[in-house]
Amino acid sequence: METHELLRQYADGVRDFSFTELTQADLAGADLGGADLHRSNLSEASLTQANLSGANLRQANLTGANLSNANLRQANLSRADLKGATLHGADLAGATFTNAILPDGMPYLAPRHSAIAASRSTAAFEKPLSLTIRREGPHISRPPRAKIGDAPYSLWTMMLFWCVGFSLFGSLLSLFNASVGHWLVAWLSSLCWWVDPLTWFIPIIAAIAVMDAAGTSVFILAMAGLIVLTLMVTLTLALGRSFTETLKVSLLIGGLGAIVMQIGTWLFYGADAYRGGGIALSFETAHLGLLLIFAVGFTSLGAIAWQHMGVEGVSKPKTAAVAAALSALGLLCGRIISLGA
Repeated sequence: METHELLRQYADGVRDFSFTELTQADLAGADLGGADLHRSNLSEASLTQANLSGANLRQANLTGANLSNANLRQANLSRADLKGATLHGADLAGATFTNAILPDGMPYLAPRHSAIAASRSTAAFEKPLSLTIRREGPHISRPPRAKIGDAPYSLWTMMLFWCVGFSLFGSLLSLFNASVGHWLVAWLSSLCWWVDPLTWFIPIIAAIAVMDAAGTSVFILAMAGLIVLTLMVTLTLALGRSFTETLKVSLLIGGLGAIVMQIGTWLFYGADAYRGGGIALSFETAHLGLLLIFAVGFTSLGAIAWQHMGVEGVSKPKTAAVAAALSALGLLCGRIISLGA
């Protein structure tokens, strides 16, 4: 979107500019208070002295942006990428930076869950930054890192779901005598959380590894490809979304569609439907469909754990180690259970 068009729409009362492409935009001194710039690309944009008070900049790309003397009071910068950005003289009072990437490239880790458990509001998980004003500009202080052993019970429950989900994937891979490559793809899927927007691809990639080992039909692959292509054309041309975001959404929905179709072929038998036999439950393969449903479901519930570990203040390397270990343990348990059954 062109800068003048953005400002014109804002003047007309429009506030939703999420997913907008504004690379190297000149918005110096612009009034965008309360604007929704969720996941917008503002890399290398000039925002000096701009009014962004109360703006929603969650997951926005602000790498290399110049925010000198900008008004960011009460702005939401959770998960925003501020690597290389300039914040000299910026007013950050009340701004939230939960899990954001700071100008020095380090993540801002939110305060420990237990320290803010007394508040029931969502805002309690978005504690404003503690600021120390220095000559070179505001200094963002980071809370101390937490230990995994101190995690609340809810987080341990999510990690248990994760392990159970991967054990079910392991059982399915064993049933189909999957190759080493299939096992490796399923295990490596657990590291998709490292890039936050790809977190929900974890159960999809693991499920696709199972489906490939089972020899999924050409029809399912063709339908999934058609879904991806249709969504990409619709979102890019009709709605003007960026190619990167469109590709992620299209692949996500296409992958889910393929999984649903595969589950349907395992749960139901409809080859005699045109003869009046109807669609009946397939007792021979129904257990495969149920296993895949629970595997995707449990893994999806467990995937949330990595976001909560960031909120708890656990470092990314420790989180990666836990993700890899739990995934491997789950797959191993699934393999052992299948061999013993």
